[in-house]
Amino acid sequence: MILTYLKNYNEEKIEKYIEIIRDYQCRYRLDFINPFPENIHYSKKYAKFVFDYKRKLIKMNPVNIGILMLKNPCYSKAICISEERVVYPCVMSRLTSYGKLNEKNHLTEILNEKYEELVNLNKGKMQSCKQCVYRWGCISCSAIEISASNGIHSCKNCSLIQEGKNE
Repeated sequence: MILTYLKNYNEEKIEKYIEIIRDYQCRYRLDFINPFPENIHYSKKYAKFVFDYKRKLIKMNPVNIGILMLKNPCYSKAICISEERVVYPCVMSRLTSYGKLNEKNHLTEILNEKYEELVNLNKGKMQSCKQCVYRWGCISCSAIEISASNGIHSCKNCSLIQEGKNE
């Protein structure tokens, strides 16, 4: 699978990129660089898609609901290790780290209580999502939301909350 991030540097070329990828019959995913917190690299042309959380609702079935009630769809699947060997919850989560790898420690020693907290951070635990009728179908980026809300577990950018349709 090819993952392409849409940002202000490539926004004029993205349609051509997708055409080339489709010609090779590859699976692809287009993701957006978010404007928050204080990010100058996001695409103004495609900004309206960043916070359109209706696009990010998944089809509901008992398995999906069960997983999303227990785990965070992002933090439970991956971690990020920087060039400096710092272990982060994900590539977009830089507010907190799990620790730094060195010759004396192993990755399992670094994944601590903070790791467990974030892996288990479902939408029912997010301040603004607790009562939302869409919470078990929403797979918005928790890293971006936590960063935008200054470390508070909240969906500051959710278009459903802003429109008052999450109740």
